Amino acid sequence: MNVSQKSDPAALQSSDENPSVKGEYADEISLVDILKFLRRRFKIIGAITFAITITGTGTGLITSPQARRELLLHLELPPEMALNLSMEQDEDLIQNEIFAAADLALKTEFIQFVNGPLRSSAIGVSLSSVTDENAERLQLTLTNVDTAALETANQPALETLQKAADEVAVSYIEPEIARLDLLIQRTQEKITFLEEQLAASALSTEADTAAFSSLAQLQQQIILAEEFGTLADYQLERADLSSLETSDEPIVNIQVLMDTQTQVSDSLLQRLLLSLIAGLILSILVALIIDQLPQLQAALSTPDN
Repeated sequence: MNVSQKSDPAALQSSDENPSVKGEYADEISLVDILKFLRRRFKIIGAITFAITITGTGTGLITSPQARRELLLHLELPPEMALNLSMEQDEDLIQNEIFAAADLALKTEFIQFVNGPLRSSAIGVSLSSVTDENAERLQLTLTNVDTAALETANQPALETLQKAADEVAVSYIEPEIARLDLLIQRTQEKITFLEEQLAASALSTEADTAAFSSLAQLQQQIILAEEFGTLADYQLERADLSSLETSDEPIVNIQVLMDTQTQVSDSLLQRLLLSLIAGLILSILVALIIDQLPQLQAALSTPDN
């Protein structure tokens, strides 16, 4: 009997006790298997990767990357308007009207500018309020493919907003000046009447009513002094508002709190790399499915015992 043909009982026992050893090693995938798989399905992987890369790159050429410029703005009314009692009560209303007028101007006057000097580079523009509590804080957003066009359009956009804000301010200043003119006229007429009354009472003073007349004259003088003070306040308010209306300086102060420029979409190189990676992943998955398809079909066609 040939000894080499004898089976090792220990080996047989170990194989019987650990039936999963053979399956465990069989399930392991070596580097050689991976290379064989890639060589076997090279055409499918290459074709799918190439198609997705070309598609992603073409999409990047059609939809060029856009840049966005965001400006956080603070609108502040002049102190001459803020100290005016009637305007102080309407401050929120004035801010809301400035916002509405500026939004409309940016969609009309500024767009006309874009269609003129920047005809070859269309620019999107939007204006939004940052918070409901701070209606005077606005965010101006400009979007465009060309970052240089955003730089060119930045100042005209601010000028359009400034013009709209000043027009709203003037629309409140003009009727307020007219109201102050009327109050000044009435106060001056009242002062004239009081001065005539005071002069008449001084001429008609008699000895027996001297004390009473002196008291009445003192009261009239106090009222007259109060009217002079009121007249001075009206005239001062009118002078301040009139100086705003005739000044060459902007009425509403627009301060840029933050100016940031970001890129909205990926660049062409980034899209190319992303498309290449996505194509590789998808093509390998498809190749794995095709490679395992015969085994899946055989498993499905085998009847269960």
